[in-house]
Amino acid sequence: MMTDTNETNYEYCLRLREELEPDSRPSAEQEEHLAACADCAAYIADTAAIVELARAMPQFDVSEELTQSILKETRQGRSKQSATVAGAVVVLAFLFFLFSMETWETTWGMLSWLIGLAAMVVFKYLAEEPVQESAT
Repeated sequence: MMTDTNETNYEYCLRLREELEPDSRPSAEQEEHLAACADCAAYIADTAAIVELARAMPQFDVSEELTQSILKETRQGRSKQSATVAGAVVVLAFLFFLFSMETWETTWGMLSWLIGLAAMVVFKYLAEEPVQESAT
């Protein structure tokens, strides 16, 4: 039944299931194995039934617009996931930098510097004179 004497029945079953196509005719050796092995025979019968069901299913013509819409949504979903991952990496890097400093005093100094910088940006924005359109 098996060509290699070191090959176990289980290994032969796996190889047979990989090699035997649903539409192909089994060799004499494979026929002998299928007659003796109920598991392989059931597997081959189930595979053939699935192939027949797939062939019997109606074929639908999908519009190009629908296909492109689905592909666009898939790409947008991936870009949103990438942005979320990138944001998480930035936050983790900042936290690592923040908590790897030597003392809390240094951390407080950095935070107060950032608050001062933000205040300067806000005051600069408020101090700018609004541009008025001339009436012509």
